[in-house]
Amino acid sequence: YTPGVPRLGIPAIQSSDASMGITNPGYRPDDKGATAFPSLIALGSSFNPELVREGGEAIGREARVRGFNVQLAGGCNLKRNPLCGRNFEYYSEDPYLSAVLAAEQVIGIQSQGVVSTLKHFTLNCNETNRHWLDAVIDPDAHRESDLLTFQIAIERSQPGAIMSGYNKINGEYAGGNHHLLNEVLKDAWGYPGYV
Repeated sequence: YTPGVPRLGIPAIQSSDASMGITNPGYRPDDKGATAFPSLIALGSSFNPELVREGGEAIGREARVRGFNVQLAGGCNLKRNPLCGRNFEYYSEDPYLSAVLAAEQVIGIQSQGVVSTLKHFTLNCNETNRHWLDAVIDPDAHRESDLLTFQIAIERSQPGAIMSGYNKINGEYAGGNHHLLNEVLKDAWGYPGYV
């Protein structure tokens, strides 16, 4: 929960993780649970954008009914390591397939009047020690892989927010990376939403 700022017209945010269904953050004891959807790796194997969109629509409906207005969904990272603890939450190792499917989930969720993120911008390819991981990558390789994935997904779905990664990228934390957040995401791609 994030309080709103009424004088600026900013509503309160009630968010939930949602790549595979609505989570119960623990303060809703009467909530008997939400639908458990297939992992994104399974949906990626389907190569079926329509199926992913339908799942997003169902997640959006369940979120709205439970009072959530932001879903932390749209896992857009690429599978770079079979040992990554978040592979269940990412579609594939292919930039285009991952982008198309992540965009469809976001479109489905947002069609229900609920904001969806795309996450985790960018190179969040390790769960263990993710707060200390430094993903070192050549700028051209980054542009042709993970950044391409996010750009395509953003253009196709217009997500209401982008969730940054927890990791460092070439020595600078993703959440404070001036180049990626301002020069790439906002300036070059013209992303108008929230990061």
